[in-house]
Amino acid sequence: MGLTDLVRESAVAMTFTTVVRGVKLRGHAAARPSLTDALWAAVLGPLPLVADRAGGPVALAAVSLALLVTYVLVLVDTVLWRAFTMEFGPRVAAEVMLSGTARESTGMGRLRVFFLENRAFLLLPGVLVAWLASPLLGPQAARATEATVVLALATGIAVGPVREVLCVWAGPSVALVCLAVGGPRPSAGVALGGAQLLLAGGLAASRPLQRRWSLRSSLMGDFLLARVRPATTTHQPLEPGEQRLHALTERPARRSLRFGALRGRDVLLITLESVGRDHLAVFDSRGARTPFLEGVFADAVVSRCHFSLSPRTTNAHLLLAHGRYRPAGASHIAHLAAAGFRTAYLTSYDTRYFGLGAVLEEAGYDRIIDRRDLGPQTCDRDLSTLGMELLGRFWDDHGAGRAPRFLHVHTSDTHVPYRVHRPLPDRPDRHGDRARFLDAVEESDEHLARLHAALTSSGLLHDPLVVVTSDHGQAFGTLGYLTHGSAVTAEQTIVPFALSHPDLPSGEVTHSSHLDVMPTVLDLLGLDPAPCHGESVFHLDRPSELVLWAGHSARSTTACYGAVIGPRKVMLDLVTDRCLEMDWDDRDVRVLTCAERRHTEAVVTAALLRLGLD
Repeated sequence: MGLTDLVRESAVAMTFTTVVRGVKLRGHAAARPSLTDALWAAVLGPLPLVADRAGGPVALAAVSLALLVTYVLVLVDTVLWRAFTMEFGPRVAAEVMLSGTARESTGMGRLRVFFLENRAFLLLPGVLVAWLASPLLGPQAARATEATVVLALATGIAVGPVREVLCVWAGPSVALVCLAVGGPRPSAGVALGGAQLLLAGGLAASRPLQRRWSLRSSLMGDFLLARVRPATTTHQPLEPGEQRLHALTERPARRSLRFGALRGRDVLLITLESVGRDHLAVFDSRGARTPFLEGVFADAVVSRCHFSLSPRTTNAHLLLAHGRYRPAGASHIAHLAAAGFRTAYLTSYDTRYFGLGAVLEEAGYDRIIDRRDLGPQTCDRDLSTLGMELLGRFWDDHGAGRAPRFLHVHTSDTHVPYRVHRPLPDRPDRHGDRARFLDAVEESDEHLARLHAALTSSGLLHDPLVVVTSDHGQAFGTLGYLTHGSAVTAEQTIVPFALSHPDLPSGEVTHSSHLDVMPTVLDLLGLDPAPCHGESVFHLDRPSELVLWAGHSARSTTACYGAVIGPRKVMLDLVTDRCLEMDWDDRDVRVLTCAERRHTEAVVTAALLRLGLD
């Protein structure tokens, strides 16, 4: 092993990184490789040679296998990002497989489109195997195999989106030159192997310097380690909205003019799965037709702009239950129970996955009924039959001494891959993912109508306050994002919110968030909530400043976050390396650069960390 060998393997690793990064981030400036990509290639590429020199064939085989698994997972991450703008990581891999999400998602249209547009991508695993297996071959066969690998990867660059960038050709060029020249004396390998280990240690130590030097992120570094966030200090003075953002804190409850208007009433909280505000025809004519929900909204207090804050089901439930960004102390659900309410949660989803069950148990629901109780093949239509039966067994107190009840119902059929029993034949883009999603929304509306009728006619709920919202929205391409949990765009974070009861006059509020839902309910019931970040929507002087974050189901930190600051919203995406400013509905988008970007990144990142979010 000599210097030429190390340089050659680093160059091959850099070429692979260039191809994969170009595919993953196609259409973004971040598709170009970075300096930190080159550093990671210099560390990972020669590792098999170093292992062979240090531990022989066994060590070589073990390291090569570990690298193969790592690189294949990076390829899976690339596919998921292009098809769903979702990142992949070990934190979520097991649950995705166990919950059936991976199997179900294979039928999604976006996945088919990706492989139709990137057929050559399917060859990359074979190219990887050939490259990592080449040291196990004889000298001549190894050189021929590596030459084939380099030429295959160079072809990938030639047809890729960054082929016109001069620096991307450095990897294959250096690799081919090293293959032609050959390496120096093997005795140099020991010193060079030590240098390789020092480089690896230096790279790990330099991660914190990325923030200070404004180095761009790397494909492999961001997959293996926590992403490096921007600096949190700014030398510019904070505007009033930015000052309010940094001053976000739990506030004591204030009683509104509606305090106690619905004292002692039952409550039905409905959270729709993945349904954004503009996915409903009541807000946007292109949305789903939902007679039941339209009836609720027709005579209700409706929020013009309701933020879910984090487009992940688990985070949304936490925000709803606590009215805080992070759980601290007893939840609002526990507060209801202490006031004499009997509480229950009903869903056709399996709450064991992605941490939802732990959030519900910590919230303090008296009874949780989910797919484990309803059956493995259950769906939303079973909520009004078997779900009602199980709920009736739990709520067996009737008559004059009956305690008030709080029921949280969460649908699941509108989650990927969108469960539909009767697709509508006349919907535009009949075979698209959005058409299937809207079909699922309309069917869920029918199921909710039957459930609501069954609950009230049976007496399980009597004259309830009906609260309707969604855990989060679902993206279908706005600003380049898909599904949910990938960004804090309006498609993913602005959801419907309504409060309906015959004794509650209809009206409209300008803005609200999941933090405000339960404080509003408690206010109407005549109960004072514990201090929290939310407040009753009937206080018209509530500030609009909010922190938004995408969550991190797959990685250790969130890759996209932002803030609502007065009439504007800012969003920082660490994957695509961009900072955007827009209005609440994602109109008038402006890309921030230079000093303005650095200031905005510092303000938003500091606010995120102050609240204990990651």
